Order: sequence, then C-alpha cells, then structure tokens
Amino acid sequence: MGRRGRAKARAAAAAETPPAGPAATGPTGWERRQQLLAWLNPAKRGSRGRARFAAVVFGLLTLMLAGVAFANDRPALLRPAFLLGILAAVWGLRAAFMREEPEP
Repeated sequence: MGRRGRAKARAAAAAETPPAGPAATGPTGWERRQQLLAWLNPAKRGSRGRARFAAVVFGLLTLMLAGVAFANDRPALLRPAFLLGILAAVWGLRAAFMREEPEP
C-alpha cells in the first residue's frame, strides 16, 4: 500500500467520522494560531484599517508607559514612551496616506 493508498484510507476514515459537536465546526487551535500569525505578518500588504489600529495601539501603549513613568517617578521609562509615540505617529501617517481599498 503506497502513499496514495494510505491517503485514500485516511480520507475515507475522516469522511466516516462525524464532527464532535458544535465546537468541531469552528476553527481548531492550530487554525486560530495560523490566522493570528497571518494577521501579524509584516510581509503581507497591510490595509488602512490595520495601520490605523496599529497607530491606536502604539498611542495607548505610549500613554500607559508615560503614565507609569510619571506615577512611579521613573524618568528612565520616558525614553521608551517617546519612541512608542514616534511609532504611533509614523503608523498614523501611514494610515492617513494609504489609499482606501474597496469592499469586496
């Protein structure tokens, strides 16, 4: 029995087993991880919404880190907050100058 035979046997066995309830119809853990990794892929061409979301996240992280720095009197945390602020501005500019993609 070669590779094709084993593949046919596996496909037939998979077709005979019914799903194990309503949870089996959704994506599995591996598929969810693949979707998350695909969403975080920097090589993939981003959309305007993703760039806007990144700008908002970096802006919130900037505010949180600056708040922690001032609340705990730790000026060493202000430099990373400043760099996160630059990232927020860059992603905001990128989102502003990207062209809007049409809805499918």
